[in-house]
Amino acid sequence: MWWRCLVTGQEKHVESFIDGPDVDGDGVRDVFASFVWDDRGRRQQELRIEAVSGRDGRSRWCHRELLSSGEYNFNQGRRMAQMAWWQSDNDGWPLLIIPFWHERPQLFIVSSHDGTVRHVVPGAQFPVIRDFDGNGIPDLGFIDFNPRNGCLLYTSDAADE
Repeated sequence: MWWRCLVTGQEKHVESFIDGPDVDGDGVRDVFASFVWDDRGRRQQELRIEAVSGRDGRSRWCHRELLSSGEYNFNQGRRMAQMAWWQSDNDGWPLLIIPFWHERPQLFIVSSHDGTVRHVVPGAQFPVIRDFDGNGIPDLGFIDFNPRNGCLLYTSDAADE
């Protein structure tokens, strides 16, 4: 059993976490966490996604995505929903789905192997992973924030593009 503090400070806390594949090959499933890092000194915010070893808590990788900089209200609302796993990408590793709202909804689709962002889907919210087209491969469906678009489907074939 291990314990590790991923973030510290009043403005920083883990907003979502999930267990997942054994990235480091030590025989224990790893833990994936996502949170927003407020850096008031540099006046910016980052979405951080980190994979840590399930055996000892060491960081395997950490992806940082700049959300805003300059003039920004750090108390502005933001939400992060529960992360989920989707099918394997071209590299053979499952994709991590991170639903996030920061000024507008969006989905981050990240490789579990190295934290590479494969897709960012602006306006997407309420993701559902199901085999919508009956081909035996799970698809990613979501509602688009733009009311003109309604419900869109991000098919399993689209992940390979």
